[in-house]
Amino acid sequence: MSAPADSVVDAVAGEVAAVVDVAVVGAGPAGAMAAFEAAHAGASVLLLEPWTREGIRFALRSGRLAGMCAADLARTPDPARAQVYAAQVEATLGREVAAGSAYLAAFSRHPALFHRLIATPPGWAVFRRVIAGRTTLALVSRRPWVRAGLRLLG
Repeated sequence: MSAPADSVVDAVAGEVAAVVDVAVVGAGPAGAMAAFEAAHAGASVLLLEPWTREGIRFALRSGRLAGMCAADLARTPDPARAQVYAAQVEATLGREVAAGSAYLAAFSRHPALFHRLIATPPGWAVFRRVIAGRTTLALVSRRPWVRAGLRLLG
């Protein structure tokens, strides 16, 4: 039964490998630094955040930051300045990465409950807005009752 899923994963991996040198999964501080280091070394990099299904949007935003940081380093070589990129990624994408991590922690501990919540009309409406890109987990998490639920479940 796993062959079709494996085939899809292999196909997607093949497509990604055809257009980028390095794919970094996880846009947290370690992922951001890994992406920066690879880009700084001249690789084309795709930065992915799997829980929030972010890919191209994170890649474009983090790629712009990496390019600006690399240009700054070319003008003023100082390895310590590379930390600026990680701080910029955190400032730009940090809320969304943190929200995705909170949802992942809650889901990992209580998957059946998550599935039941998504199956309700309000849960399904929010889920559809998130996957359609009309809202983000970070924006949904601004609601006090959502934050409280994530704290209880996470």
